[in-house]
Amino acid sequence: MEILEHSALSPEGVAWNYIFNDNKGQFDKLTALKLERRGLIARKIVADQNNEEYYLVSLSADGRDYLLDNEQELRRNITSAGTTPDSDEIPF
Repeated sequence: MEILEHSALSPEGVAWNYIFNDNKGQFDKLTALKLERRGLIARKIVADQNNEEYYLVSLSADGRDYLLDNEQELRRNITSAGTTPDSDEIPF
C-alpha cells in the first residue's frame, strides 16, 4: 500500500525501485504486476535529470475506485492485523 501512502505527496507516482527494493520479496513484485494487469495501478517510464530512465507507479482511477468501494473490507483486514484505525483517518 505504499503507492497509496505516497500518492498524496507525489501525485505523479512513486519510483518502482523505491517500493520494490531489495528488502522486498518477489511476491510483492508479482502482486504489483497483477495489480497493473487488472488496471488498478499504472506504470510509466520517466527520466530523471541525468536522463536515467525508471518506472513510476501510481494508482489508476480504477484503483482509487476499488479502494473506495472496498474501504470497509480494508478496515476489517487492518483491524484483524492488530491495528485499530481511527474513524476519521484513512487506515491504508
